[in-house]
Amino acid sequence: MCYMAIQFFLHFQFNGWFLFAVPALFFELLEEHDIKLSPRKLRAYWLLLLFSCFLTYALAVTWTTPLPFIFWTNSLGVVLQLGALYFLLTALHGHVRRIKLLFPHVMRVLFSVALTSYVLKIVIQAVVVIPYVATIAYTVRNYVIGFIHLILLGVLTSFLFSLAGFRQMIPLDKQSVYWGIRLFVPAFVFTEVLLFLQGSMFWAAWGFFPFFYELMFLFSLLLPLSIGMILWSLFRSEGF
Repeated sequence: MCYMAIQFFLHFQFNGWFLFAVPALFFELLEEHDIKLSPRKLRAYWLLLLFSCFLTYALAVTWTTPLPFIFWTNSLGVVLQLGALYFLLTALHGHVRRIKLLFPHVMRVLFSVALTSYVLKIVIQAVVVIPYVATIAYTVRNYVIGFIHLILLGVLTSFLFSLAGFRQMIPLDKQSVYWGIRLFVPAFVFTEVLLFLQGSMFWAAWGFFPFFYELMFLFSLLLPLSIGMILWSLFRSEGF
């Protein structure tokens, strides 16, 4: 019961308000710039996303209660989530060029990372429709950590930085901001690749990727360094 309560909290934090807040802020930004998306498609997106959020909690429960109906509950949630992604992408289709032009170039990179990570998150969850894959997903710790990083760093942090740049909350004319973002993106990408690669090697019983911990340490150091450079520019611009 304690495990299920913890998973309940984490699931509805990561897949709940985190991933509902990001699209809401994004749609507000589009509305401010008179980029009108189809209300019908957006309504379908929100409804499917809402129902899928509740149903995909079942995957977290399967670790302690691996019953067939729980797997099928998660599978239904994943299918609804794929439907939500379909309506989102079709709603954005035709507006991509205008949306890209909203963001300054360096922030456009972060926005692309956020959108790509969001799509990957849903696609990865879709794969766990297969019960065997679902078992691997929640038993190989590297996969779990990589998935959490995909949400927190790939979707949430990247989008919020791009939004902050758009709102001129951080000084884009500073070199430290430019290089901070240039460090953040490859650091995030390489840590994700290493986590999923090492997880796959564990699953295949191939042992450790050469210098896995050393490489993870190196690329992980770049994350606080890159964020520190961005924050340093912000503090300097505010006169601290």
